[in-house]
Amino acid sequence: MRRRSVMMRVLSGITLTVGGLLLACAGPPTATDDRSADVMALNSLSEAATVAQFTATDVSTGLVDPGVVEVQGLHVLVRGVVGAARITSTDPRLTGDALQTVNGQLLVADGSGRVWGKLEDHVDAGGVWEGSWEGQTEATGPGQWVITMKLVARGRGGAIDGLLFRAEETAYQNAFLGPHFGQVTGTILQPH
Repeated sequence: MRRRSVMMRVLSGITLTVGGLLLACAGPPTATDDRSADVMALNSLSEAATVAQFTATDVSTGLVDPGVVEVQGLHVLVRGVVGAARITSTDPRLTGDALQTVNGQLLVADGSGRVWGKLEDHVDAGGVWEGSWEGQTEATGPGQWVITMKLVARGRGGAIDGLLFRAEETAYQNAFLGPHFGQVTGTILQPH
């Protein structure tokens, strides 16, 4: 009876609040996906680029697509959930409205597990950051989760065309797969 109660709470939380988690792709990142290519490009450019540090906040603003969320055995599988968020940065080249797609494999017991996805940040000043992320969700208490992740993206159009960024984010949730508030630190690389 207790297991059923826990599963019903998890499924209710998913159904009611799946709108915010963060970002998705069809499966886990592999050595040949966009994130790996961007990471390799960032690593090769690090010594031959102008580097700008930034901090930012990432705040959920709504659900765009509920995707597919299903329980399979001991896991909750999340595929293609798309949320909207507002990014506000110390560097105006990042401030804008984002679409974040989320995938995950989370434990039914507490919602902990691996998450990954894609992002698009439509910058207020023009251009779009397109990239990917991966991370880990951990339960930190009853009804509370923290997500730690690494992000990479490439700029397209406007003043960010051809730029790359890498960042780390810590996001907080008070509802399972619910809206989030994230704190981001990272660097923008401009090739010479």
